[in-house]
Amino acid sequence: MKILCITGSFLPDIGGMQFSTHQTIMGLVENGAEVTLICPFTEGSDKFDEDLAFTVLRSGKGGYFTDLNNMMLANKLFLRDNYEHVIVMGHMCEVSYGVLSNFLAFKAIILAAGTRLSFHNSWHKVFIRNILLCRAYKNALKIITISEQTARDISQFTKLEFDRMRKIPRPIDGNIWKPDSNRYIGGNNLFRIVTFSRLEEQKNIQGVLQILSKIDTEKFPFEYKVIGDGEYRDNLVAHANALNLGKNVEFLGYKEQDEISKILSVSDLHILLSKAHNGLGETFGRVYAEAGFVGVPSIGYDTPGVREAISEGISGYLFSFDETDDIKNKIEQLISNRRLLEELSDTTIRFCNENFEKKIIGAAILDYINE
Repeated sequence: MKILCITGSFLPDIGGMQFSTHQTIMGLVENGAEVTLICPFTEGSDKFDEDLAFTVLRSGKGGYFTDLNNMMLANKLFLRDNYEHVIVMGHMCEVSYGVLSNFLAFKAIILAAGTRLSFHNSWHKVFIRNILLCRAYKNALKIITISEQTARDISQFTKLEFDRMRKIPRPIDGNIWKPDSNRYIGGNNLFRIVTFSRLEEQKNIQGVLQILSKIDTEKFPFEYKVIGDGEYRDNLVAHANALNLGKNVEFLGYKEQDEISKILSVSDLHILLSKAHNGLGETFGRVYAEAGFVGVPSIGYDTPGVREAISEGISGYLFSFDETDDIKNKIEQLISNRRLLEELSDTTIRFCNENFEKKIIGAAILDYINE
C-alpha cells in the first residue's frame, strides 16, 4: 500500500508529537506500507532524513501558508503517483485540509493526535479555526483519535457520529525505550522516583513535591529526579527548597530520549499528576507508556487519556485529584515492598509492549484503513 502523509512539523531535534509522527510512520513501514511524508524544512533536517526508512519531501518553513501549499503538493502527488491514501497529521494540517478539502482529489484520513476543542485563543481565531476543523473532520474519509476522550470531544463539537472514529493510540519505539539488562529494582536501598515533562504549571509537578514532602525520608528514603525544562522551572526549584526537599530532588534539565531511557532504567517509579487541558488531564499521556516500556510503573491522575496509558495494578496506579494521602501511602508501600515493585515492573513491560509497540499500532491503522 502506498500512503502519502502530511504534517506541519517533523523536527529532528525534539521529541513529543514529532517523534510520535516518526514512530507512527515506522509502524506502517514495518507492516509493508510504502510511505512518503510531506513536511516543512527545519534546521538539521537534511542529515536527519538521510537514514529514514521512508521518503521525506521538505517544502516551506512551517506555518499555515506552508501547510496550505503542502496540501496542494500532496494533491498533485496523489494524482500523479497513484497513492492509495493520504494521512493528515497535526491540527495545522487539519485546518489546511478544512480550507481545501472541497478542491482536493482525495478524502484524507485524519490522525487527530490529542486535538482539544475548542482552542484557547482570541475569539475570532478560535471561531475561524474551529469552523475549518469541523469542515476537515466532516470531509475526512476516516478519523483516528488518540483516545476515547478525544473522539468524544470531536464528536460533541462537530456533531459527527462517535462510531465514525477509531481509537488507536500513538506508538512507542521499543528500540529507544527498552529495559536495561542490568536493571536492579530498588537498588542501593534508595527508592528512585522520576518525572519527565515540560516544566509548566499545569503539569502539576508542584503537587508531586507537596506529596513527597509528607513522606518520612528516614523511614522511606527516596530521591526524585525531574527531567525537562520550561518557564515554571524556577518556581519548582523554589517550591522544593521551601518544602525542605533540596537534598531529595534534582532538576536535570532537558535530556534527549535515549538519555531519558537510561535514567528510567535506574528508576523505580514514574509519576506525573498532570492537570493539563484545564483539568481534563493528558490527552493520552505518552510518557506513562514510554516509562512502561523500560519497566517503570507510573502513578497518574484518573483522567480519560491517562486511564488508557496506565492499567490499574498492571502498569501503575490511578488516583483522583483529592487522593493525595492515598498517593503518599502507595509510594510508601512500593518503597517498602520490593517484591511488589518487581512484579509490577514485569507486568508493566508486558502491558505496554502488547498495546503500544509501533508495529502493533501500524497494523491496527492499516486494518482500519482497509475496512
